[in-house]
Amino acid sequence: MLRLTASPRRLLALLALTLAPLVGCGGGAPIRPVVMQGNTQELLHVAAGDAALARQLDGHLARVATCWDEARAREATASGLLEARFTIEPDGHVSGTSIDGDTSGDPSLTACVSTRLAALYFDPAPSEAVHLSHAFVFCSPGDEGFCGLGPVVDAEGRAPADGHVVAAFLHDQSREMRHCAGPTQEGSSTIVSVEVTVNPDGRVMSGRVRDATPRASAFAACAIRPLLGARIESLSPAEPRPYRHTFLIEARPEGMVQARR
Repeated sequence: MLRLTASPRRLLALLALTLAPLVGCGGGAPIRPVVMQGNTQELLHVAAGDAALARQLDGHLARVATCWDEARAREATASGLLEARFTIEPDGHVSGTSIDGDTSGDPSLTACVSTRLAALYFDPAPSEAVHLSHAFVFCSPGDEGFCGLGPVVDAEGRAPADGHVVAAFLHDQSREMRHCAGPTQEGSSTIVSVEVTVNPDGRVMSGRVRDATPRASAFAACAIRPLLGARIESLSPAEPRPYRHTFLIEARPEGMVQARR
């Protein structure tokens, strides 16, 4: 079984940081959040007031994000949340590249992102070093507005053989999560990290939200409630067992939510 380097609290804290109007950056320069839309949802920080650097960063990170396309060519269900840190130096090169959090469980995807970030070059370059954090959200919610960010793992961060059963269960329950949350702003997204404990009879005996971004989201409050007492077909652990999963869930129009009740 594969052990993941996931740290949901750190990853989600980074995503929360990107939603702040203004925060500090390397060298004391203010930074602003930029949301890039497309096949991937990316939240990144760039130096405020430096339009040339911002344009370059947008383009560079979009190219780095094509690592996900390559990962999906290997495995159609590839997904994950990766926290990358790097520094743009005054000579235009990138240094200090690191992946500090990763829920993907795909070493090749992680290596691709790290290698491409390290190879970036900026011209014009900033006048002083700029330290950045970037959260790559690799998943496609599709028509159902739900996608897992990497595999289900146990309490030690290992991917169990029956994790796909739990992932399918959570996907199926996403509709009930929306019913619980009620009408919310269409298009808004929440990233949630949950832990559920399953009895030998396949029933969810307990659960908790480990973290969520944004924390105040109705989905954060409703991610566990519909799961308690539900039975997961084809799952019968030898003893009560915890499973953890991080996923993205999107709001849907009020009419659609009501029609599914």
